[in-house]
Amino acid sequence: MSNFFFSIIIPTYNRATFITKCINSFLKQKYKNFEIIVIDDGSTDETRELLRQINDERIKYYFQKNLERGAARNYGFSKSKGDYINFFDSDDLAYNNHLSSAVEILKSKKMDIFHLGHHKIYNDKIVNVNNPDGILNNKILFGNIMLPISTFISREVAKKFNFSSDRELSGSEDYLYWLEISKKYKIYSFKNVTSALILHSTRSMQTATGIQTEKRVKKLFEHLDKINSFSKEELRKIKGNCCLLIAVQYSLEKNIKKTISYIINSIKNYPLYIFRKSFFVTIKNLIF
Repeated sequence: MSNFFFSIIIPTYNRATFITKCINSFLKQKYKNFEIIVIDDGSTDETRELLRQINDERIKYYFQKNLERGAARNYGFSKSKGDYINFFDSDDLAYNNHLSSAVEILKSKKMDIFHLGHHKIYNDKIVNVNNPDGILNNKILFGNIMLPISTFISREVAKKFNFSSDRELSGSEDYLYWLEISKKYKIYSFKNVTSALILHSTRSMQTATGIQTEKRVKKLFEHLDKINSFSKEELRKIKGNCCLLIAVQYSLEKNIKKTISYIINSIKNYPLYIFRKSFFVTIKNLIF
């Protein structure tokens, strides 16, 4: 099979200033066999009007009340027809090789789920490249190095998993999704860079506070404990990294007590995290 059909599922909420750029990046793809499913998660801006101006039958638009990204992605999948699913964010961009690179990989081997590389861009400049290579099942225990925009999931696998619609988990629902899938399937990753994560001041990862991050991560722990498919050692790796993530956030706010508490929890779970860059960044944030 070489004529793969892709479903690009894009949840959006008040991102009218970004979403047309995102969709146009797909309309410029070298590979043309795809559909774009936009799930408007209760936008109150001009998103609907702007999308009506794009004349392409591959674009499907659905509106729902605001239920957060997890629920929007699940709804989008229910409307999809693709052999492979790619969950995109409305403020990010696909390079014109995004789908053609996926096709070339699939021609050589059928895969249940695989990850391609992406740039992180701030003020029109590439500030980071995330393109891990090889099998990711163990690597993601040390942190969420996967992005929905870079990940392709076969329809058969996507049928078996849902993104959590728990609002309190919002921001970590994708990490939980990857972790669940990783217990059942091999996750392959390739160095091809095919998309861009656009950093901007209104992005959730840029506006998150220490307390918000803490609540979200605690909710992630609750969900992981319910899954009950991870070993104690695996959970220590996941929880240690997440504690360090909280520590970084609190260190930016100069909350010394909370920062130190979560640094200690991180090291208790997995002592080798003291050699991580984020550990030194946390200490630096407290000192300067």
